[in-house]
Amino acid sequence: MNEILKKIAKFIFYVFMVLILIIILLWIMKQIENYNIPTKEIVVKGTVTIKLNESLEAYKERMGEILNVDKHPAGVSWYEIDFDSTKSDTHIAVEVGDSRLKFDYPLSSMISVSFLPKVEHFSLSLGLNAESTISHEEAKVKMYEILEQIVDDGWKRYIGGSIPRLCGEEVLKAKKDYTIMGPNLDENYLMNFEEWFSISTYHWSFYYKNEALMYVTLHRQGSDNNLDKPGGYFLSIDIKSVEAFATDGMPFEKRANWREIEKNSIPKTNKLREKKETDAIAKGYHICTSYEDAPFDKGILPPSSYGKEPIATPEQEELIIYSGSLCPKSGLWKAFLPKGHPKAKLIAESNSHTIHCAKDTHILKFGLSPEDEIQVRWKWIAEKQEQYDPNK
Repeated sequence: MNEILKKIAKFIFYVFMVLILIIILLWIMKQIENYNIPTKEIVVKGTVTIKLNESLEAYKERMGEILNVDKHPAGVSWYEIDFDSTKSDTHIAVEVGDSRLKFDYPLSSMISVSFLPKVEHFSLSLGLNAESTISHEEAKVKMYEILEQIVDDGWKRYIGGSIPRLCGEEVLKAKKDYTIMGPNLDENYLMNFEEWFSISTYHWSFYYKNEALMYVTLHRQGSDNNLDKPGGYFLSIDIKSVEAFATDGMPFEKRANWREIEKNSIPKTNKLREKKETDAIAKGYHICTSYEDAPFDKGILPPSSYGKEPIATPEQEELIIYSGSLCPKSGLWKAFLPKGHPKAKLIAESNSHTIHCAKDTHILKFGLSPEDEIQVRWKWIAEKQEQYDPNK
């Protein structure tokens, strides 16, 4: 009987000790959370400058430890920086040729590298203020201030070579007319409040000399279509060199001749625009003949960087597609939203954020609202499951 009691007492003692250890561990974890011990992911304060066409090595050296590098077996590398957008002294500066732009309330910046060892394509995620919401009138004012800054620094409105040249309120009219494939919004047209609130996703596009293109997208969320209730506004700015724009999606073996390919495509592009503008005129639209095409749409192209040493092989080409698109290559694909997007964590933690997709089949849609779903991207990461290491 005594032996049984001893064993019971010993068992109770061990259980008690385990409980004590668990309590201590939970206390330590709580202290770590309370004291906010720094992790590997460094949040930046102050101003960070991104220079288009800067060498990758120079950029990495300037950024140092604040740069987060995301590598995958396919050879794809992303260079990302996270910011503390709640601080008024947090900024991101952009240098493109002689252009110098500075943006407030940055959330993140991301540079993607395909073949050339330089910064030729980057994306910025920004807020309009330090809060999560903003009144719609204030958002409108701040957005037009940003557009004015861009134009004042030498950027001009961009209308693709095959797109009809519409201006002002006729762009808004074309957005409701699915028979007209109109251009992005005209930054010179000041929308009234009713027009502003009728849109949830705003698109503008610009070009800078013969050097770069900029795509500006503002997303409005929340407020339940209530004019008096503040909404969440999320701004993304995508900048590409003309060369990166022209070679986007182009097979590696053709990139050495991208200038000739681009020039040869111009007559066909011009015919498409001519037909679309003829159709638009027949429907009562007016054509902005004062619009001047970008130099590269007229065949005046910058020098080629190809023919020099690439940093990746054709097998390592970065493949990124939109939600619901056809997969151009079989293998594992990983979904993501831009850093700072309210639903980025939801996608990252979804059981379906990494899937296998066969070539020429449609990639998964998450069923988000249209303004969110359009921002979802899928990135090819490996051919087989065993080749993918999620810890890298």
